[in-house]
Amino acid sequence: MRLEHQDMLYSLNAWQRLGSYHNTHGQQVFVIDSQNNKEKPPLLLLHGYPRSSWDYSLLFNKLAQHHRVIAPDFLGFGFSSKPYPHKYSIIQQANIVEAILAQKNIQHCYVMAHNYGDAVVLELLARQNTLQHKLILGTMFLGSSLYDDAQTPTLVQRALSTPLGPLFVRAMGKAVLMKSFSGLFGPHTKPTSQQLNTAWQLISHDAGVRCLPAVLSYFNERNIYKDKWANALKEADIPMALLRGTADPVAHKKTINRFKSLQKPNSLTFELPSIGHYPHIESPHETLNAWQYFVEQCTLD
Repeated sequence: MRLEHQDMLYSLNAWQRLGSYHNTHGQQVFVIDSQNNKEKPPLLLLHGYPRSSWDYSLLFNKLAQHHRVIAPDFLGFGFSSKPYPHKYSIIQQANIVEAILAQKNIQHCYVMAHNYGDAVVLELLARQNTLQHKLILGTMFLGSSLYDDAQTPTLVQRALSTPLGPLFVRAMGKAVLMKSFSGLFGPHTKPTSQQLNTAWQLISHDAGVRCLPAVLSYFNERNIYKDKWANALKEADIPMALLRGTADPVAHKKTINRFKSLQKPNSLTFELPSIGHYPHIESPHETLNAWQYFVEQCTLD
């Protein structure tokens, strides 16, 4: 699965034109839907904090050749509504994802999830494990800690997650936030100025910067639901894969080790040397190759 240069760049305007808005749970949620019915099940792309579905723009064309691709912006992110003040929660984000899939009459799908999105998947798996119906047929986690004690938040995230977060975010500005973001990448795969500017536009869209501390409440949820979500991962009987860059400063190496310790016959792990927290941006070729191999293994199972 090879990426051509013309497949690799989506301007922000072009990306926005691909999507539409869905009125879900009283909010406007931006969703891209390739709408093509392919031979493989649909693929749901879930992004991380504080980003958006645009993170998958380097992979979108190739993935859409094989799947119907659904890529929402979570509430409070990207082009979706950013209510403020608002009590953001992973539970609500999972409810929204379920509602979007129901609106589109999607009963089964694969999932690729990054960071914040992994918590949403864990919540969906916790629900799925109590049912006979399998909404998620298989999932690949990218740059994901999966466990509450297997991640190191950035200094900026730690500051924003405190009660003084709303004050800190007003004082930080673009330069501080983008420097923190760049620090999450590998030593040889730093984001370009264009990527940084696009990231800032998406974060600041619709006064979104002020929402950054509120959305970080998911740190607390990781602690509150740590047993529930760890059990969801342990009890899930679907194919799963974990892809991690060896230079990821957020998701610890222990994530890989603990994931392997589950000893699931249908699980896979991938490690990309010198890649940081955003493998789908830093190393799209290898990420796509890992995904293709994973789906092939799912088919064999």
